[in-house]
Amino acid sequence: MKHWKFFKIIVPCSFLLQGFSFLMFVLLSPDIALSEKTRQYYPSAKEHSQKIKQIAGFIAVEINRRGIKTVEVREFTDIKGRPSAVGKDIAKEFERQMAAAEGRGFAIIKNDAKAVVTGTLAPFKEREKWQIKIKVLSAETGAVITAYTGILKKAKGVKK
Repeated sequence: MKHWKFFKIIVPCSFLLQGFSFLMFVLLSPDIALSEKTRQYYPSAKEHSQKIKQIAGFIAVEINRRGIKTVEVREFTDIKGRPSAVGKDIAKEFERQMAAAEGRGFAIIKNDAKAVVTGTLAPFKEREKWQIKIKVLSAETGAVITAYTGILKKAKGVKK
């Protein structure tokens, strides 16, 4: 008789817990849960501004050499093409550094530009490093004008 009382209490609780777990699994997709868990590992534009300044300088020289007068910088994405807060921050910093590039002969605008800058951020090496890929595409033909692939090391101030 003792055991029957135990099952009367435990079994409904386990069903309730399973139902709650199922709802949380359905409501919070793995991508959302993963992005929240790993958000602290992404490099911030402020901590990597020197590296981004170098990249922007290289690309600005190539844009000038090609005679392109207008450029649009889009938000950077992850490897699946999804926008992220980090991609937005890095793209803003990149746009700021492009605008500050010395001797630039082009304007950075939002629409109807002759060239479009896109970027991708991908973590690797247990989130110790980040691969950044930047492409400058012709808005008219979609052809790659120039591209850059580099590594951003984890910033010292970012917790593991």
